Amino acid sequence: HSRLSYVTPQGHTMPLSAIGAAIAKAFPGERVAGYLFPTEPNLSYQVGTKKGTVYVNQYTGEILGLRPPGPDFLSNLHQLHLRLLIRNKSDTGQAIMAWAGLASLFLFIAGFYLWWPVKRVSISGSASTRRFWFDVHNTAGILAFVVLLALAFTGSIIGFERQTVFLLYKMTGSEGPTPPEMPPPPPGAKPISVDDAVEIARAAIPDAAPFQINVPGPKNAYQVRSHFPEDLTPGGRSRVMI
Repeated sequence: HSRLSYVTPQGHTMPLSAIGAAIAKAFPGERVAGYLFPTEPNLSYQVGTKKGTVYVNQYTGEILGLRPPGPDFLSNLHQLHLRLLIRNKSDTGQAIMAWAGLASLFLFIAGFYLWWPVKRVSISGSASTRRFWFDVHNTAGILAFVVLLALAFTGSIIGFERQTVFLLYKMTGSEGPTPPEMPPPPPGAKPISVDDAVEIARAAIPDAAPFQINVPGPKNAYQVRSHFPEDLTPGGRSRVMI
């Protein structure tokens, strides 16, 4: 979707409130649910609405297009990888993948244990058919062992995230993040603007760059996501509630 995603940098970006006004003009009565504003200057801003994701040129306010809600090919591929496209309340697909990762981890370790006595890393071309495939299995298995072990180990940690994260916090003697309790707004209070909320989040974590903010209802809070330079996670790991 390069036509929607890329813009030509020119001058300063518009305030989020001005971009929201452009959305309101283009889609009357449509409520803005949030903004995604990448830190790369050549990527367009995205605005979440019920109609879908609206792409906006943050330098001119031009509406580049609308992508309707719902999964696309990439998100379906992601869900296939995570849970075999099985979507239900019990998350059966995720459980299958988690246990498959754990079983793979056991098989790789067991295979290494069986390989160790012979340490075979060559394939004999003059041997019998059975011996040839035995050599192929041993050689290919040990050459791929480190990568496969890393994939199975990290996949198992992700698959059993509720248990493993708790153990990691316990092992490191640290506490997990707890969402703050948000007190109700005082009577007659007016909400701050979305731009003010971003600046407050920027001041709260000076070394991190905000890139996403939700637009809450009257009784909820702003939530701003930020990236530290060393954070390679697309969704960011740092959040500020305002």
